[in-house]
Amino acid sequence: MIYDNYIELQKLLDCNKPQADPKYALEESFFIRIHHIHEINFAQILEDLKSFDSNLTTSSLCEKKDQLHRILACWKLNINTLKLLEFLDKEDFLGFRSSLTGISGMQSSQYMFWIDVFYKTMDRYKNGGLKHSSIFSILQSIHTCHNDWLVAHEEVILHFIQNDHGTGDTEGFRYMQEQRNHYDTLWNEISTTLNKMI
Repeated sequence: MIYDNYIELQKLLDCNKPQADPKYALEESFFIRIHHIHEINFAQILEDLKSFDSNLTTSSLCEKKDQLHRILACWKLNINTLKLLEFLDKEDFLGFRSSLTGISGMQSSQYMFWIDVFYKTMDRYKNGGLKHSSIFSILQSIHTCHNDWLVAHEEVILHFIQNDHGTGDTEGFRYMQEQRNHYDTLWNEISTTLNKMI
């Protein structure tokens, strides 16, 4: 076996299929790759969170912290990846943007699943296996990092489209702010639950 075959490199590269006018292909390919990196990270985050939950009552404190730190590191990588959009040519983006009508990164099925499993799985936060201040601290950092990722999205929106509607038929910047406020509310509920145990 060789490296390219092991990671199925060609299949990965073949996933990049620009849809707009070929004159925008370089910038659209860059845009697509940034979203592919996000999806790969989301897959890892979801697998790690599933493993964390499965071993919540049997894993050691050190093992719990290591797994949560990896989830946190993936979120930090997503923030840095999103910042690559600073190098996306604005005129070309506006040129191929019409080919994105009806779709948005916020529609990612993996991202939506993350919202459900991190913010809405309250049984996790009532488990005695989380009864440690260091675990609470890392979970807080994960929420904060997710929030920072949304802020980075807001900066991208302001740079490229200002107050225009998003491609997924959302209100763009305002929509992102509403999402952040909603997740802060959900986190406050989780935080209250965890603080009662610690």
